[in-house]
Amino acid sequence: ATKAEATNGVKRLIAQAADDHGTPPTSLTVRLNSDKGSEFLTTELEDWLADQRINRTTTAGYDPSANGAGESAVGYVKRHARHLLTGARLDTSWWGMAVLAAASYSRCAAGLHPFPAIPFGAMVMLARDPATRNAWIPRALPGTAVGPSGRVAGGLLVYQDGRVREVVNFH
Repeated sequence: ATKAEATNGVKRLIAQAADDHGTPPTSLTVRLNSDKGSEFLTTELEDWLADQRINRTTTAGYDPSANGAGESAVGYVKRHARHLLTGARLDTSWWGMAVLAAASYSRCAAGLHPFPAIPFGAMVMLARDPATRNAWIPRALPGTAVGPSGRVAGGLLVYQDGRVREVVNFH
């Protein structure tokens, strides 16, 4: 969300890559290549990368052709996110969730995770916990599935009442 969050975001991405490959980054050939944005040139990030034995490189500046593989990956995720939004008939205000789902689905396509049982944008019903004692109050409320949970086994990310939640008790 902000440049100040870039260091922690890079750490999370590298942890995700290590988890996907089943090995710690020190046993992989890992390189972080970015533009010369100030958020990627902090002392904190440089020190952490050195501790992790991750080689740090930058492009010459803003030149998309200097990182063709990266630009191709971004293009793939954007195309997939547009397809998800169109298929779910959601407007572009959902672009952030669609990009996260597209990235998650690409890991599924690579065989790193199983595909979720509930597709992006599907309407789901979330069971209320604990169930109410009043027989006339709904026992489940509607929400919108936005992708598999990365932290809760068998969980689902669901948008409901203006926020995203990780749930397992859904229909």
